[in-house]
Amino acid sequence: MSDRVRSPESRLYVANLSYKMTPEDVGDMFAEVGEVLDVYLPTLKDTQHHKGYGFVEMSTAQEAQDAIDEFHGEEDLYGRELTVRIADRDKNV
Repeated sequence: MSDRVRSPESRLYVANLSYKMTPEDVGDMFAEVGEVLDVYLPTLKDTQHHKGYGFVEMSTAQEAQDAIDEFHGEEDLYGRELTVRIADRDKNV
């Protein structure tokens, strides 16, 4: 386990992901603006395909804000316009 203190402000909710996007694709994309600690794309139980949204944890709150500035409203690798914001832990998104 890392000694790094994780901040809730460094966890992002990313919506409208193309179903073709993999966790590696998402991680590589967000790594353009900072260190990615974790990528989680929830999957459907019956198909194991992800649900079109996910969570990205950046190294710092500033890197998370940089990712929002860079990717919110921009397209993913397959042309889907992304919604990127700080994850709301109360709503689990």
